Amino acid sequence: MSAFSAIAAVADDDNDDDNEKFTKDSMLDEYDGSFLAGEDGARAGIIMPGTVRLGARYFQALAPGVALDRAEIDSLSVDVSTPAGNFKDCLRTKETTTLEPGSVSTKKYCPGVGLVQDGDLRLVSRRG
Repeated sequence: MSAFSAIAAVADDDNDDDNEKFTKDSMLDEYDGSFLAGEDGARAGIIMPGTVRLGARYFQALAPGVALDRAEIDSLSVDVSTPAGNFKDCLRTKETTTLEPGSVSTKKYCPGVGLVQDGDLRLVSRRG
């Protein structure tokens, strides 16, 4: 499905000094569940696979003991209504983590827009 963009988190072990300083000193490294790919067995995950297939399963975060988030594409034809508009033929993911057994969340991504719903949070406006 070419309407969906592929976004992948890629580990870069050859960061320059400025980038590494920014990453380690930023707030991104200061909250629970944060990790840096390449350290302590952590690996970069995938936000959305480049080839979208119904039933595809993939890890979004792979940091043992910190974040083990997994997603599954469970629909390619969801209609979504948000304050920003109505969208058709959207992709829905079901997300789980072994660190919180029984916890399940959903996200909905729509062609030409991207993420429009994350659990109860819905897109309220957009440009273009």
